[in-house]
Amino acid sequence: MRKIRHTSYVAAATLSALAALTMSPTIDANDASRADAATYTVVFVPSWNPASHPLEYPLTHAKHGLLTPIIGATHGSSFQLFAEGTKPSAGLEKLSETGKHTPLDNEIRQAIAAGKAATLIEFADGSPGPVHSSVVNRFEITKKQPFVSLAGMIAPSPDWFYGVSAVDLRKDGSWVSSAVVTAYAYDSGGDAGTTYMAKDMDLASKQPTKRAGTPHFLLNGQSAPVGVFVFKKTPAAN
Repeated sequence: MRKIRHTSYVAAATLSALAALTMSPTIDANDASRADAATYTVVFVPSWNPASHPLEYPLTHAKHGLLTPIIGATHGSSFQLFAEGTKPSAGLEKLSETGKHTPLDNEIRQAIAAGKAATLIEFADGSPGPVHSSVVNRFEITKKQPFVSLAGMIAPSPDWFYGVSAVDLRKDGSWVSSAVVTAYAYDSGGDAGTTYMAKDMDLASKQPTKRAGTPHFLLNGQSAPVGVFVFKKTPAAN
């Protein structure tokens, strides 16, 4: 198992260029390699802020709004970090309610040991981070385990999180050179709260994970993105 922990911030000019890609998420297969393994750089560009999501946005409270650092994995079709219509694992519930990577990281390690996943990916080791900055990470992925899933908490909240699930980085048998995937807010199904500052109302019977449907994450009746993940195929590290 190879665990990757490289994290950095991108320059403001780069943020503007990447944010513009949210207009038309695409996958470009030009010049893609047909090798069995590939290395990707992923940038998360957040767009959850008081202007884009003004309803009750947590500005003045001590627990001001932030998106907690991301955790995820490269994996095969038999593993899922999260999925709409599926009840949350204990790790996903903990992540969505507290931002903590444990025990989700251990669930991923168990999946790796069972051959269902290949790499544990962590940004900033689970420490709280600023909502208005982009973060970068690098990971390796293989043809045998060609999917990547990533998630982090929207804080404060009852059990809301953001992420992408089972992104396939291959097209027509080749690694794509780049992909831009929109990240939305989700309700993990572990808490009954419906506002950012709702009191803890843990559900004894967990509900299926779903796209967050409260007005906080809707614009003209449609889900409002909280950011984008930009994947770029890069040369393998020496």
